[in-house]
Amino acid sequence: VVGKTMTRINDEGQEETYKLDESEVVINITGGTIENSVYGGGYGKFQNCEPNPEMADDGGTLYGNTTLNITGGVIKGSVYGGSKGIEDEYTTSKPNIAQIYGNVTVNISGNADIRGFVYGGSEGLSKYANMSKIIGKISININGQNVKIADDTNIYGGGKAGQVDGTITLIINDVNLKNNIYGAGDGKTAIVEGLAQSIVNGTV
Repeated sequence: VVGKTMTRINDEGQEETYKLDESEVVINITGGTIENSVYGGGYGKFQNCEPNPEMADDGGTLYGNTTLNITGGVIKGSVYGGSKGIEDEYTTSKPNIAQIYGNVTVNISGNADIRGFVYGGSEGLSKYANMSKIIGKISININGQNVKIADDTNIYGGGKAGQVDGTITLIINDVNLKNNIYGAGDGKTAIVEGLAQSIVNGTV
């Protein structure tokens, strides 16, 4: 996706072109405690699209790449490389929200302590097939024996009810975990339209 452009038609019928490599999100978590979940992408809530939420059709969408680096700290919720889509009064007519047109990278190492699930993709709702869709590649790297991920949780290369139109690479190296590992997503709408591969070197 990097170096490419995307063209879309806005609500006024005008053509808009985005350079996908001009937007980039980098989140670094090195310590502290986060009580809820972490997302590498946006929040698809139309009420946040001020001043005219009814004019927006892509709330919470990222046109670019996102990288989430977690090397320490406690995350009491789940980790999502992508975005979060929710249902509000506008969603029925405009469900294609919280998407990502770009590549997603999740790096977990050091003394990271994650109490929830790990998803390379986004969190959507199963009734909206394109909500929280990622159009690009997902790369997840989990490395080191000091990494903690709660035993009763799972690791997914894809999203939670979020579709992926691209490849997924999940690499787990030198770990001591007790989790189920899935190369793709969680849920009937967590479809992966590309190759999903997992490489594990360690105890899981």
